[in-house]
Amino acid sequence: AHTAELTWVQKVYMVFSEPSYSRLAKVTSIVVLITILASTLAFLLATHKTFQQMEPCATEVGVTVSSCPEPKPHSYLGFIEMVSICLFTLEYLARVMTAHSVTNFASATTQPFHFLPDVVTAAEKPWMQT
Repeated sequence: AHTAELTWVQKVYMVFSEPSYSRLAKVTSIVVLITILASTLAFLLATHKTFQQMEPCATEVGVTVSSCPEPKPHSYLGFIEMVSICLFTLEYLARVMTAHSVTNFASATTQPFHFLPDVVTAAEKPWMQT
């Protein structure tokens, strides 16, 4: 049996959607996962005093809180966040621009909600009985 060859658009879609499709898809999936973890960790670390830059006035005696600016996270945490946002944007654009190449994309995206008609019907039954 002859299987149809995927177009380059379908291949790009598969790389971002199915980690078992190829070695590149597996690496892409791992990079996205690491980026999610790094972004989350950077966000959390930015809230801790150890990873914040204090203004000199924060250590002076007699300075009121309103006269000294809030501490800011170290610049490398902002860099991690910027790189993460860029990678997430590229991934999102790749998925959106190639989603049309998969014929059952619309049904695949609604599949997780296939149970909703049953829930609505079950919820209506007690109210419909007379």
